[in-house]
Amino acid sequence: SGNSTLFPLELQNQFDNNNGTLDYSAGTLSNFPSGDFTVLEVEFEAIADTGTSGLEFNLMPPRTTDVTFGGQSVLTDTSNGIVIVGSGYRIVLPGIYKEFSVK
Repeated sequence: SGNSTLFPLELQNQFDNNNGTLDYSAGTLSNFPSGDFTVLEVEFEAIADTGTSGLEFNLMPPRTTDVTFGGQSVLTDTSNGIVIVGSGYRIVLPGIYKEFSVK
């Protein structure tokens, strides 16, 4: 579920379990957020008792991960993650990092 309070204009929200993809895009035309905030929350359901699955950002067209402001990319880095299903494991999710200021 997307953060519709900060990003009320949801442009895309779809997933494909067979291909293991998630596409999400949202934005705002005013009241631009700053600082740390949640863009999207994703809930996973394990289909096996144990196993691992990678979580990766797509950095190649046509499904390129990006963060923009004023029509320009402000994405400085991404970090892939992994989900490990089993007793005593924790989930490490990917992150998006950006550095910019809005005046």
